[in-house]
Amino acid sequence: YYFAAAPGTLSEGISFTIETAGGNMMIGKAYSEAAQLERGALMDFGTIDDISNADALRLRFIFGPEAGSKAIYDPEGEWPTDWVAPLDGGANYKYAIDGTDYTFFVTDQVAASKNTFKWDTNNDDGYADRIAIPSSTVFFGLPAIDGLKLTGAVVGQSRRGKADNAETKITSVGITAGVPESTEAQKTYVSGGELQNWPGWSGGNDKKVVDHVFELSGTQVNTRYYLNSDNADIGLYFSRLVLTYEKTDCAYTGFPEEWQQEGGAEAVDIYADADIRILFIGNSFTRDAVYHLPGMIKAAETGKKIILTHMYYGGRTAQNYYKNWSKNRDFTCYVALPGADDWTKDKTGAASTLAEMAACTDWDMVVVQEHTGNQYSWYWTEYEKTALQGIINYAKAARPGNTPKVYYVMSQAYLDLTEAGNNQCFTNEAEMYDVITAQARKVMAETDFDGIISTGTMLQNLRTSSLNDDLHLTRDGFHMNLGISRYGAACTVFESIITPLTGKNLDGNTYRYTGDDEITIPVTDENAPIALAAARAAIQKPYEITTINQ
Repeated sequence: YYFAAAPGTLSEGISFTIETAGGNMMIGKAYSEAAQLERGALMDFGTIDDISNADALRLRFIFGPEAGSKAIYDPEGEWPTDWVAPLDGGANYKYAIDGTDYTFFVTDQVAASKNTFKWDTNNDDGYADRIAIPSSTVFFGLPAIDGLKLTGAVVGQSRRGKADNAETKITSVGITAGVPESTEAQKTYVSGGELQNWPGWSGGNDKKVVDHVFELSGTQVNTRYYLNSDNADIGLYFSRLVLTYEKTDCAYTGFPEEWQQEGGAEAVDIYADADIRILFIGNSFTRDAVYHLPGMIKAAETGKKIILTHMYYGGRTAQNYYKNWSKNRDFTCYVALPGADDWTKDKTGAASTLAEMAACTDWDMVVVQEHTGNQYSWYWTEYEKTALQGIINYAKAARPGNTPKVYYVMSQAYLDLTEAGNNQCFTNEAEMYDVITAQARKVMAETDFDGIISTGTMLQNLRTSSLNDDLHLTRDGFHMNLGISRYGAACTVFESIITPLTGKNLDGNTYRYTGDDEITIPVTDENAPIALAAARAAIQKPYEITTINQ
């Protein structure tokens, strides 16, 4: 098993392990010398049996004793001591690991100047070293680390501020995405960082020690997040703080076998040299739409290095993409490298969440497809609107400084309605198409998609031509024919998003596709123009059927 180093030289003392999803630790080799961790180097961990879902690189701060240890009250448990002096308007605290400074930040300079924010080793109440948040108007900022995002935090509660009625004055602790502009403004808590109750303590030996565990999702790399309480009168005192940061740059977390070289060869960032980067998110209907796209792009000779990535899971809907944006790691990921005429499975992408994939490079386009065989494509609801707009927001905010265009794919109506889901509001293919297009109009009118790719209209157009057959140009009553139908869908995708980016259209494109089975109508010089005409008509009139007379 090989592990690729992150960009830049990592400091001595940082080691790597491989951790399975089940939590069992298996270590082949650990490297700590800086010279062995040069940018892009592949380190051989040796052969490790039964590796499953290996995790990405992590950096973890552990301040204070381990969880569950009696040492939680032991003054020997060390907190950082090398803080810098408070600054005007706040206070920066720099904690160094092997010469690298990680900056904590406190928003209240006055509180900091009074040593409220220091690791207190001289307390008199029997508690170990600790840090405090004195009130709800003060925010404790956690480090923002280049290339890493905060994914977890454990706040070990020592006590809450002394008060005679502390047992009844409930307060909480949470992790916010920023500092409000005023004390009256609403705080925004990150997903997984919502407020957790902080049990009270009124003194004495009844010290209620609680670990508050936060598992975060949707956080961004190189971004500062903040610990904060919700009660202006009561301070929070920590006995332990554990912060976990993880790398999300997909270029360095692993590579398909065919892209690896053994013997410490230099690793390659597959996205680094691309001129155009396009991410597709969708099920088998997206697979239909983009299957022939790499071959078309290669034949088009655009003069641009174009890389395509498709995060695929059969039958999945936009509802699932939205709700599990930072959770699901069960995709099949296909990648088409610049100059390739076919797709390659990517093991790294398959182990990634949509959030990680969206954040791994500066995408120019993100293309999202809803499942037309499901009621989410038939009935317009606030539920569906929230999901689609949420995906748009996630995609556009994934990388600071980069805002991709986000397109919506309107896929096809079924010949065989028994393959569609429940709650149907149509009785045949034509009625289903009308329902889908009405829904697509709502999508485009009430969300912030930058454009639509109507592969479903392309197929309806193609069904009016001489090429139509008993299966209505499908291979099973609802998926597209592997040849001419998929080709027409790829034409629609190409001239909807590739042409505007490159200035190249498909006139004279020589890409063709053959097949000798019942579910493939070969793409030939004779029928390719018919499919292209169906695609261009769908681009011009995405919600209307055009008769193709060629």
